[in-house]
Parts: sequence; structure tokens; C-alpha cells
Amino acid sequence: MQTYINARSLEDHLKAGRSFSHAEIKQLATDLLEILDYLHRQTPSVIHRDIKPSNILLGNRSGNCIGQIYLVDFGSVQTLAAREGGTITVVGTYGYMPPEQFGGRSVPASDLYSVGATLIYLATGQHPADLPQTDLRIEFEQASQLPISLSRWLRQMTEPSLNRRFASVSIALQALEEPANELALAIRPRPLGSRVGFNKSANEINVFVPPEHFDLNEGLAVTGASSIICLVMLLLGVPQLALLIATPVMGYVALKAFAHFYVRTRLHIDQQKISLAQEIFGVKVGRCRSGKSQDIRKLVRSCAYYEVEEDLMKLRRINVQKSGITLWVGSKKYELGQFLSDAELDWIAQELSHWLNLPITRQ
Repeated sequence: MQTYINARSLEDHLKAGRSFSHAEIKQLATDLLEILDYLHRQTPSVIHRDIKPSNILLGNRSGNCIGQIYLVDFGSVQTLAAREGGTITVVGTYGYMPPEQFGGRSVPASDLYSVGATLIYLATGQHPADLPQTDLRIEFEQASQLPISLSRWLRQMTEPSLNRRFASVSIALQALEEPANELALAIRPRPLGSRVGFNKSANEINVFVPPEHFDLNEGLAVTGASSIICLVMLLLGVPQLALLIATPVMGYVALKAFAHFYVRTRLHIDQQKISLAQEIFGVKVGRCRSGKSQDIRKLVRSCAYYEVEEDLMKLRRINVQKSGITLWVGSKKYELGQFLSDAELDWIAQELSHWLNLPITRQ
């Protein structure tokens, strides 16, 4: 049975010059996943295998709704029961097919890849096959202006490896819905007395971490004590010794006080890059580490501990791990906050986790 639907395909909309906002792409993603959820819950599961813009119809707008979504052309449908029967047929459209489908293997997560590739087309206006690739991954971030949370979600939808892709529609929907804008952009209360700085928007996040703790009262006490000693040396007629005592001590205190108020480490992440650098009055100094934000793969909140090892010669070695936060960017580590309190580290980790849509790994 066939039914006529008065709607244009996403392909036709794009060719007519229509563009889609971030909110519309997210709504389309939700609607498509709900259709797939129905198909995959059938017994046996129904796998479409050819999801692409020309097979998705979009009805007319209705109020705040982008329009009714229809998934059509089920000529390539496969059920899990048919696949287990031993028949292998390679179907699909290049650019929207996951790697496993080229080998004739299709699973429910294969449809997720096709949905992700379709949404990338909407976000960039370019066919997925025309975008650059690295290790079979579609590099779409620079061609789009999506919020990083949505970019990371699309990246996981289109993971070439089945082990790294969302395993089911329900998991993909949950990951899409969790980082609500209000939650992701709400800054949690700063720990009492913290000098950590924080600002963020939908497109970037900045964390400003002060240097190692410096007690100004302690510094003033040291300065006062050194001044008394210097005065005694002067009264005893030994000005050279007074100068030797005063200069290094007071210079050290002055340097620490300057660093305490004006030097900081800045972690910056936007849609394209991540950087970690020291700043003085907002100007970068020294070495700046930088990489691609799309390569951020793990957020670690480590806790301080020490362990004692003994070898056969009864020698003891103590291994110490400091508290801190580590972002793994590819195979590189970006570390910060080794001198912060546990409350400050937990606060920063939670903010980064919500903004990046990345779970916290505790060590």
C-alpha cells in the first residue's frame, strides 16, 4: 500500500537554498530517532539501511514546530532475522553508509550513522563524502558552526567503529537531551574563597586557574621578620650582611605576591581548538599548548594518593599522585589545578563535563 505525502524532501529543501538552525537540526534529530526507535523495537528489528536527505520528507511548518518528518523508501529494509538467514546484500548510499555496511553487515547502530551523516549535510550544506576524512571519520566541525556539545554528539553518531558509536536509539536520544542549554550554560556556585575564574557561552569556555597558593599574611610576616633582622644588622654596623638578607627574601615575597594576583593559567576551548597557556595581565607568556577540540576524548578528575613500593633489596619507593584535572586530547594530556582544593576541582570538572557533554572519569 502506498500513500501520497504532500511534503518535500530535505534534499529538495537544501537545493532550494534553505538552511537549518542548531535548534532545528536538534529537533530533526529527535524526530528521526523516534521513528527509528519504533522500527528497531519491532520483532524482528527493522533496519532501514538507506537513510539520507532524499529519503526524509519534511512537511510544512506548524507554529514553533519545524514540520512533520516522514522516513520513506523502505526498499532496502533488512530485518535481523533475514540477516541471520545468511543473505548478504550491499545496499545504501555512499557518504551515508557506515563502514560495516560496505561488508554487507547492518545492525541498528548502522541507521544511527546514516542519521548523523544526514544531519552533518544539513549543518554544513556539503555532501558528507565531499568533506575531509581522518581515519574514516568525517571532519565536519570546521565547515559548521554547531555548539560543541552537538558536534560531539554528531561525532559519536558517525563513529566508524561500532564499538565507539552509540549502541542504540535510546542511548543516542538520552545523550542528545541531557546537555540542555539551560543546564549546560548555568554556572554552579563558586566554592567559598576560590580565586578560580570561569566564563562560558554556547560557543566557548574559559577556566582561569591561579598559581600555587600564596598566603599574603605569611608573606608579610616573612617580610617583617627580615626587616627586623636587617635593622639589627645595620645597628651592628654590618650593612653588607643586611643587604644580602633583605634582597633575596623581600624579592621572593614581592615576586610571589605579583604571581598571586596577576599570573594565571588559562584553559580555553571553543568549537575548533583547545589551548592551555600561562597569562600575565591577559597576555600569553611561555609555551602554549594547543590542539583540536574535536580530539578531546576523556575528562579525568584525579585524587591525591601515595603508594609505597618495596623491591627485593628492601628499598622503598614512594609514588605520589597529586589532585588535578586532566583532559586527554588525542594522545596528549592537558593538566591543570594541581594546587586547587578538592571543592574547586570538583566544580571545574562538573562545568567541563556538562559543557563538553563528556563523562567524568575518576582516578
